[in-house]
Amino acid sequence: MEFRLPENLHHQLLAYDPALKALAKEKKAAEKPEGARKKSKYPIGNINDLIPANIVDPAAMQIVIDQLNLSVAPEKHHVFYTRLSSVTGRKIKAILYYWESVWVAAWFPNADEDYLYGFSYAISTTKAEKKHWRQIGFNRASMNLVVADMKTKKYGRVDYHVHTATITLDTVCSSRSYHWDPFSVCEWHDKGKLMKRDCIKLFTEEMRARVPVWKDEDVFARVDKKINNLDYLFGVCLSMFSHKTPEEADVSWVPTAANIGNKICKYLDIPVLIFAKPFVQKELQLACDVTIETFNDPTTTDRRSALKPIKRFVAYMEGIRWIHSLWPDAPIDYYQTYKAALSNVDFNSWGMTHLINHYTKAKEWVQEHMPITSMFLILDKAVKEEM
Repeated sequence: MEFRLPENLHHQLLAYDPALKALAKEKKAAEKPEGARKKSKYPIGNINDLIPANIVDPAAMQIVIDQLNLSVAPEKHHVFYTRLSSVTGRKIKAILYYWESVWVAAWFPNADEDYLYGFSYAISTTKAEKKHWRQIGFNRASMNLVVADMKTKKYGRVDYHVHTATITLDTVCSSRSYHWDPFSVCEWHDKGKLMKRDCIKLFTEEMRARVPVWKDEDVFARVDKKINNLDYLFGVCLSMFSHKTPEEADVSWVPTAANIGNKICKYLDIPVLIFAKPFVQKELQLACDVTIETFNDPTTTDRRSALKPIKRFVAYMEGIRWIHSLWPDAPIDYYQTYKAALSNVDFNSWGMTHLINHYTKAKEWVQEHMPITSMFLILDKAVKEEM
């Protein structure tokens, strides 16, 4: 006699009885139609042409694509190298990785090609819509890519938004993120740690070795003409000059006593009669000349160091202003004789500024009882003792 459970009770017991669960699974598999859809070999896509064939062999590219489709998320990246040479060793040729539904590729040109690097992106139209991808953005608007404007290409049965470009010295842009790292993959996160360290950073380091760079700045800060110019640098580093965007900066502008003197004079509130003196104008022009020379010197490693002559001149003028506020009739030749003291004392410190701006009685006492020569001697001694 066969005992059969009611159908509703049978389904409830499936969750508790492994044997019943296994039988149900076998029955379901047996009932599956022969033409049922199999799992795709390329769940993240067979995007096998993002890197030009003259850079990476298509057969090698296909092997990597196959492997990345099988890899777990943190390992979906690959670095292509040049052949090992006894002279140059093995160098990075290209990188490829898959991050947040986007394929990213970047490569260096062959020796006979005239560009800095190339890059490609690909994202399926379905995923782009699902994730509401509108653009791949950077902190430089000229680098932004609108996804809808990318060309559409079919890989297998799936449509992809695809973009490929090469960058030259004339089109390169300095940015906090690079074309080969548009999403600023985080190396402190488990998912991005290996991808950043073993793929993206290696490409960045190789790029640094290929172009002139400034110390502690973005890779392209020295080759991007829109920001590697004195007009942009003055606006970023000197408060008396208006900040300019890279697009607004005049790449051919250079400082002279004639074109920056009035701004410095007004900003520091230096008496015009003093600022117009020939020795002041001569000092300013000398500072401008040294700044231009230092900025254009290929051995200079820090572009902000090019501004030191201008900053020293500004400090000199601040010293003159401080002395003039106490002794308006100070002999002009004292300003020249004690140039080193006036240039090296911090007249913006709390005590120095409060003496002339807030401590009225103290200021009056100094004016009445201290000879101006004594003040210069005190300042001069203090500077020499620190040197």
